[in-house]
Amino acid sequence: MVCRYGRASSPLASAYSPRSPLSSGAVAAAEIIAGERDEDPDASALVVLSGGNPGGMTAEIVVEAARRGDPAAVEVITLVMERTARVAAVVSTLLDPELLVLAGGPAGAGDVLLPALEHQLHRLNSARPRLAASTLGDHSALVGAVRLALDHAFEGLLD
Repeated sequence: MVCRYGRASSPLASAYSPRSPLSSGAVAAAEIIAGERDEDPDASALVVLSGGNPGGMTAEIVVEAARRGDPAAVEVITLVMERTARVAAVVSTLLDPELLVLAGGPAGAGDVLLPALEHQLHRLNSARPRLAASTLGDHSALVGAVRLALDHAFEGLLD
């Protein structure tokens, strides 16, 4: 995959950090608007959803544009999941988990993120844990902490 984000020759890229996935979406939208990509700005979900303002880019906009099949947004998701898969590959190699769960805010985008993550992870690693999106949303850490506290309390009561 050839990644356009953060390339030195693009004056638009200098305004955004190439390390941030959100900035990658903003750079892609800016490139479309400036005519640096072969995409019609009026037909680009990434541009339309951001209101034509790359500075207003959010992760939710990038995900929704990818859901709608926007090529630039799909490229950003692929880039982000490639980076995420590198970390997941190391964790899978060291710990051999049966399941990796995408939790918190990104879990709501599991329909877009998980297929891309699975593709990238299987490309990098022979360890193949199952992947799932949490159904607990932004409350997964809280529910886990409460569950742990309850388990500890019940153990104390039964001793």
